Amino acid sequence: MANELLGDPNIASHYQLWFFVYNSGNPIVLSAMKLRDSLSGAVKDVDPERKDPALQQMVVIGHSHGGLLTKMTVVDSGSRFWETIQSPARPD
Repeated sequence: MANELLGDPNIASHYQLWFFVYNSGNPIVLSAMKLRDSLSGAVKDVDPERKDPALQQMVVIGHSHGGLLTKMTVVDSGSRFWETIQSPARPD
């Protein structure tokens, strides 16, 4: 797919493709955290002064398991996951 996309001059001249490799055996939330951290780190390395507006218009695409990771990069759960884990079981 990357070869097809980069073979299109309109895409190749306007976009960069970055890839994230993850262990599909890891919990989704762990891989999603690593993806988010990797994206943040890459942006910080490439543009530490945040002067490039294009980096703030990133498009993240995933399929299947990667789609779940992608979704979790934009979902703001606040502290709900942590509170759910920390809360004692509630009677029904």
